[in-house]
Amino acid sequence: MQDILLHLFKTARFLPLFISQFLGAFNDNVFKNALVVLITYDVGIRAGFDPALLVLIAAGIFILPFFLFSAMAGQYADKLERSALVKKSRWSKLS
Repeated sequence: MQDILLHLFKTARFLPLFISQFLGAFNDNVFKNALVVLITYDVGIRAGFDPALLVLIAAGIFILPFFLFSAMAGQYADKLERSALVKKSRWSKLS
């Protein structure tokens, strides 16, 4: 099984997809964390709070929606077709 997965990383069809997915997630996380650190340190120093504690709280707030809603999103993904979810979310934004 592991040999099949390692082979998948090396194939020319999937390697660009894996690289772009990794770089996209890495870019989002680096930008988010840099922004959180800069803002909370600045706010923490000006307000007189402990900046390290504020950075920890801000990181927890960013992670909280993924923790709370991932199970519900997985259930929706199993129950409904992807095309139906796209249509519903598209129409809800237009209305």
